[in-house]
Amino acid sequence: MDSQTIEQLGTDVILSADVLRSLMVSREDLADPNNVVRLHEIMSYLKNIPEKDRFIYRSGATRSPEKIRHLWEYVELNKKRDETKKTVRELDDEIMRYEV
Repeated sequence: MDSQTIEQLGTDVILSADVLRSLMVSREDLADPNNVVRLHEIMSYLKNIPEKDRFIYRSGATRSPEKIRHLWEYVELNKKRDETKKTVRELDDEIMRYEV
């Protein structure tokens, strides 16, 4: 990938290069505007993940024929899980205020 391709993702260049390399993304994959949007969302989420390579490996995306879509769906599920955990923590805090 060239620097212009990586810069079009609008995220950290090193992170983008690492993720594109891990997924073995081709130029053809980036020709699809939906994939570019998905990759941007993936990068935004991954910047807060300490073990990015492990996260990508666990997702199974590297073994999928549609790597970008697969990883994006995995990221979306993780976002939902994170939000649910946050809601549960908030509810637990609220419940504790009522308990003696």
